[in-house]
Amino acid sequence: MWRTYNGVTHRQIIPINFGRFLSDELYGLDLTRFKSVTLKITNTATSTEFTTDITLSVIGFFLREGAGAFAGYLREEE
Repeated sequence: MWRTYNGVTHRQIIPINFGRFLSDELYGLDLTRFKSVTLKITNTATSTEFTTDITLSVIGFFLREGAGAFAGYLREEE
């Protein structure tokens, strides 16, 4: 995410790992089980919070050669 503050452009990087970390070989999301994968990002920023435009760039990494089947997956329960 790029943003201008005080005349200077700032960048913020937010990694979304579908496991404990990037290239987690034990726990993760097996994308081969899906025909199509969609990433949806919502934004609730208003002009009160931001006075400049926000630009969003998404860089995806898909590791084709995995270590085999995952041992499980992580989820949060309440």
